[in-house]
Amino acid sequence: MTQFDAVGAAPKNAGISNGREIGAYAIAQAIKIVLTYLVSFSGLLSPLYLAAYKSGGAVGTVPITLGVNIVWGTAALLLFLALRSALGGVPTMIAGPGGEAAFTSRSGEIGAFVVAYLLVLVVVLVLNGMFLAPLYASLARGGQSQIVLAIGFSIALVNVAIVYAIFIALRAAFCRPTQTIP
Repeated sequence: MTQFDAVGAAPKNAGISNGREIGAYAIAQAIKIVLTYLVSFSGLLSPLYLAAYKSGGAVGTVPITLGVNIVWGTAALLLFLALRSALGGVPTMIAGPGGEAAFTSRSGEIGAFVVAYLLVLVVVLVLNGMFLAPLYASLARGGQSQIVLAIGFSIALVNVAIVYAIFIALRAAFCRPTQTIP
């Protein structure tokens, strides 16, 4: 006779990601996008970009753009880790069983985020230089600044989703559980 045993429920954070983690990431990125737009429209960075443009043309602004994006990415990562902890969404593969509310990370996870973020950043900078900057300039000259804002916001949302997908895939590869030999 065959007996069937009820399979116990898997720990809520046992997979490669979970709803609480996704929520924490979404909140952190939404805050980052809002702050980015506020700083951009405030003109706070305009003198820095203007000086870079005067000294090196459009290419002179690339290091400033990279630096600003690295600051935003670092802030978003720290906010994500804090929110993930507060929401109890730390995956078991990172914090171990029962550590879903720990403010913790692993070097593989940080590396996965850095690689994902920089990869998407470089692609966006290339696309911006090749296609988007001329499109934005043309739209702005035509008085279509709202469309420029909508395109920029849409691209930011797509970037956030792509970074998360790459991050999760890389984290799964970088943070494999270690097997112990009995």
